[in-house]
Parts: sequence; structure tokens; C-alpha cells
Amino acid sequence: MIWPTLIVDNFLNDPIKVKEFALKQSYSPDKEGRWPGERSDYLHILNRNLFDSITVKIMSLMYPYEISYNNMQWNALCSFQKIKPQISNLGWAHHDAGNEFTAIIYLSSHLNCGTSVCEPKDFYNKNDMHTEKKKQMFLNNDKKMIPFQKEVNNCFTDTINISSRFNRLVLFDSSNYHRANQFEEKNITEDRLTLICFFTDIRNNKGNTLTPIPSSRRTIV
Repeated sequence: MIWPTLIVDNFLNDPIKVKEFALKQSYSPDKEGRWPGERSDYLHILNRNLFDSITVKIMSLMYPYEISYNNMQWNALCSFQKIKPQISNLGWAHHDAGNEFTAIIYLSSHLNCGTSVCEPKDFYNKNDMHTEKKKQMFLNNDKKMIPFQKEVNNCFTDTINISSRFNRLVLFDSSNYHRANQFEEKNITEDRLTLICFFTDIRNNKGNTLTPIPSSRRTIV
């Protein structure tokens, strides 16, 4: 785990416009049941300018100087995600394997439908336990899967709990285990709406892999 955890409020300059754009898109579930709810097509296909502006702004949080002089390159996949109330109001602990870091921007009016970053209680964690049952839960809303979800989640301890404040960005190392805190909230009828981005292959223009902010550029308290 080499990437920092960041929380940035008021991240988008015009979040209402981005939300309106998101709500106009078509959404579909994952055919393999890898995640709950539905996602849009990739943002770079829907609106390349919006994709570029958001991903550059995310990268500038950690590499302000390199971004300023166009000294970087990276790959990113971003999609809007809508999640209606589920049979279980808790997310399933997991990590985003194959990615460097994950960024989530909260776009609905929920406050308690954020994200918890967690860590295994034991060295030999059970994240891969009941993978097929998780898919059944997400694909079929199968209530019989809830005990298996609880068994997996009980193998982890929350270390950071992030509220889903509108227009808040949270960024964390993709190898960190995490889960949605919940999917519905009293007196709020809209779906939990986020923009989720996965970043990989972060390099400078010489092709060298870049790590997070050097320690000399971090504020030490």
C-alpha cells in the first residue's frame, strides 16, 4: 500500500451540472455480478473533455508540479454508478485488484452512504471467501447470501469511515480493503450516485513508474 488516503470536499467546480449529466446516461448491471447496482459507459466515451478535466484534477492532488508541465501519463477508467436499496444495506468488503488507486466522488444527497476503509483482522484474510455467493447477491438480490456477506465483513476492522457528503472526493490505494457503508438513507429516495475512477500505469514522460508524493513535499506534523 503506497498511495495515500485523501478526502477533498467541494472537488468538482460544477457538481450539479455533472450530476445532471450523469442522470441522463444509460446504466446496466455487471453481467458477472462483481459489484452492486448499475454503471454507465466509461466517461472517456461519454464525454472526453469531462473525463480529461476530472482525471487531471485528481492527479494534480498528488503531482501538482508534474501536471503543470505535462510531465505525466496514466491510464484511468471512470464510470458513474447508481445503486438502489439492496437486500443488504451494507457493502461487501473487497479491494480493487489490478489498480493503483481508486477515487470516488459522491454525487447524491446521502450523507451516510459513504465508504469504510478496512483491514483484515488476521494475516490470512478471507476476502476471497464466498466470491460466488457475492455474485449471487448482486445479480439476484438473494437474501440467503446475507449470512455469508456478514461472515466476510466480520473478518475486517474499519480503520477510516468516510461520509458521503455531496461533491466530496475520496482517494485510496486500490489494495486497501473497503466497502460501502450503506446504500439507502431515511427520507432520501434517490439512488446512491457516485463517479468511480480506477487509475493504473502512472508514469513520467520518460516511461518511469511514478510513486506517490515524495516525502519532501508532504507536510509533516
